[in-house]
This record gives sequence, C-alpha cells and structure tokens, in this order.
Amino acid sequence: PPPYTCTSGTNHVLCMCCLQPMPDRRHDSDLSIPPQMCDICGRAYCHMYWGCRKLDCNGCLGLFKDMDFAESCLSILINENLYESRVLKDYLQSKSLTLRDMLQACCTKLDAGEYACSDSRTHRLSSTSRTCYKCALKNFKDLAYLYRRDIPPDDLPTEVTRRSDCYWGKNCRTQKNKPPHAERFNHICEQLRH
Repeated sequence: PPPYTCTSGTNHVLCMCCLQPMPDRRHDSDLSIPPQMCDICGRAYCHMYWGCRKLDCNGCLGLFKDMDFAESCLSILINENLYESRVLKDYLQSKSLTLRDMLQACCTKLDAGEYACSDSRTHRLSSTSRTCYKCALKNFKDLAYLYRRDIPPDDLPTEVTRRSDCYWGKNCRTQKNKPPHAERFNHICEQLRH
C-alpha cells in the first residue's frame, strides 16, 4: 500500500469484497494513489489499493483487460444458456485458446469500436477501465456473446450450425431454463418476433 497515516478525522470506506475499512482516498488529487472504486458502479474495493485479503477474492477491482475470470463462469457465459456456452467452451478448447485469450481478443475489438457492451457507452468502458469483478463479468458476458457470434460457421460442428433460429433470438427467456429448447434452436441471433 502507499505510505499513508490516517489522521483523527480521516474518513474510511469499506471494501465491498472483504468488508475491511481503508482510508477514503477516492477523491485525492495525487495520481500515484492506486484506485479504490469501480468506474462503472462507483463501489469501493481495496484490491488495487493494498490487495484484498478475502480468501476467495478473484481480484475484486482491476483493469478490465486484466480481470481473472474463473473457468466456472464459462458454463453460463452466453445468455445464461448452457448449450451455447458449451459450444463456445468447445470452440476455445479446439483452438487451444484460454478464457484470457478470448478476453484479450474482445478487449482489442472493444477498444477499436467493433464491439460494444452494456456499459461501453454510458461509462466509456475500455480495456483499461477500472472495474469490479461483478461489473467486469456483466460486460464480459456481452463481449463473449459477440465473440461467439463471430465464430465462422466452418469452425463449428454441423449440429450447431444446422439449427434454425429461435424467434426470440438472444432475448429468449426459455433458453435459460429449458435445455432441450436451448439445444434445438440457435440463440446467437437477433429477435425475429416482437
């Protein structure tokens, strides 16, 4: 942590991950002070300031491009659809790509303006935005959908590419809780019915 001694009137904030207090330096003008808050939700986190002490912390605050997403998030990464997420996972494995490789490719396209996600316009999200794990995962899911959409059909198995599009496309609610529906129809498409 940066050298700092709290005075008697110093305000403190709680890290939203480990719930430990830290001096509130979010509005300090010294640019050498590590960030303490997410650029999207504005919540305070101690990971970049002095390292979060929570045992299962995956990096509660960091640069978006450096977030360390758990492999377990792959199971519902695409629209919370188990089947489409498995298609993506199988594709990554077939190309010997990691989740980090996919994140880097998505960040490159995000910075180039080729990809957009929920917070890219309202908060000017970029690969170097400071994000908490929750906000980063939400936006990574949006980018992962676009990455999956852009996989050439020739790189996917025929049982994936021969499916007809669901009328509700990516907005289908049934894809999340009815695995047979998720497997029978393609959900990597826009909504056809309104």
